[in-house]
Amino acid sequence: MRQLNAHDVVRICEWGRDKHPLDRALVLLRAASPGVEPTALARLPIGRRDALLLELRARSFGPKLEVLVPCPKCGERLEMSLTTDELRVPAPESPRSPLELDGWALDYRLPDSNDLAALAHLKDPRAARARLLQRCVREARSEGQPVSITSVPEPVLSALAARLAEDDPQADITFRLDCPGCSHTWRAAFDILSFFWSELETQARQLQREVHELAKVYGWNEATILSMSAVSRQRYLELVTSG
Repeated sequence: MRQLNAHDVVRICEWGRDKHPLDRALVLLRAASPGVEPTALARLPIGRRDALLLELRARSFGPKLEVLVPCPKCGERLEMSLTTDELRVPAPESPRSPLELDGWALDYRLPDSNDLAALAHLKDPRAARARLLQRCVREARSEGQPVSITSVPEPVLSALAARLAEDDPQADITFRLDCPGCSHTWRAAFDILSFFWSELETQARQLQREVHELAKVYGWNEATILSMSAVSRQRYLELVTSG
């Protein structure tokens, strides 16, 4: 995996301005892994995808993250300092499929980006959950006989949902937080994609400002300016500022 350069940041943010987060995640990984087939990236379990996004973020911007989380009760913003290593969660060493419970056996796989894309149009969380579980079950058996996934009882499906979370813990990172202002306690989810994308958009805007300033003074085109190292661009900007 290679880190994103200035060209990547500007180009990807322009492309992804109106795109779905799922598409943004995959285009980031494609840019960082040019030798990997896009279909293979789309089939990665969500936790594995997010682990790669964490690695890409560390390579591109460093391992430290400063996270601001608003309290849902009083609105006070809590600051958290984390590292990408602290956000990595080890997964089970080997797959545990099938799930066996009360005479039922479900052969399953972990959800991937294709599954989430297929559910993106669903507004009802319960319908989305049911559809996701159906997509992840390769085969359902009752007392050894193949049956339709639609006949699996809710307790077994709930056990499958819990198993999926256990097998892919990186896909759902949450923190217990306590607000110092109002003493409210809650659990907040951390989404590496939205956090990283926000950073990339901020970086893209800064790069475009630098291009504007340097092109105005020196007449260089965007490609030339973005090809410079960050140190070189900053030195030229200092010269522009100093007159």
